[in-house]
Order: sequence, then C-alpha cells, then structure tokens
Amino acid sequence: MQSSQPTEKPAWKVFLADDDEDTRLLMSSALRRAGFVVVEASNGVELVESVTRDRTSHVLVISDVGMPELDGIAAAQALRGARPSVPVLLVTAFGDSETLRRARAAGVKAVLAKPLDFATLAHAANELARAAS
Repeated sequence: MQSSQPTEKPAWKVFLADDDEDTRLLMSSALRRAGFVVVEASNGVELVESVTRDRTSHVLVISDVGMPELDGIAAAQALRGARPSVPVLLVTAFGDSETLRRARAAGVKAVLAKPLDFATLAHAANELARAAS
C-alpha cells in the first residue's frame, strides 16, 4: 500500500561567505527565515573548503566579492572546477562592469548590490534553487 503523504521537498543548503560578521549574520538570518539551511564562512578559503567537503546535492553558494585570503570571484572559479553544478550568487558594494565581467567569466549566476535588501536576497536564493532543481 502506497502512502498518500506528499513527498517533502529537500531543504537547500546555502554556503554563505562574508568577512563582515554583522552582515553575514543578517544575511544568514534572512536565509534561515526563508527556509534554507545555512553554513557560514568568514572568507573564500573557508567557503571553498566547506563546499568541496560537503556532499549535499541541493547546494547554493552566496558570497561577498571583497574578502581577504580569497575573494568571492576567485572562490567561484575554484568551485566551478570542484562542483560545477553548484549555483553561485555574489554580493558586492563594487558592481562595476569589470567586476560583473569577471563574475560572469567565473560562472556566477547572479550578482546583487550592497547594501542588500534581505527580502531580495531570499528571493534570489529561491530563484537559483528553483532553476537548479
């Protein structure tokens, strides 16, 4: 006998990197309220290590562009080689054309400008998850 219970959709895990702790906590809170599981990193090196170790299939990456040790674009490039199907969204205070060109070349799916509207961030994450499903 088959169950008539609906299948629960899998939770998406967001790997979130920003070197500014306050911004990272606010973004993390907004994403959790939107139903995402969030793993935080304070720089690109931590981000890439966490994502490449994780074997979860429903994964998104959201990263600040300007970070020490490894910036968001370099992290996106590293992830493109390690886990090419993982969508990456970048946030930046410096949305100039060169930054956008570099982001596209790294395979970034979307770029949002700071200061962030957290509802827009959650909506963009949901859109990336929907597109990647």
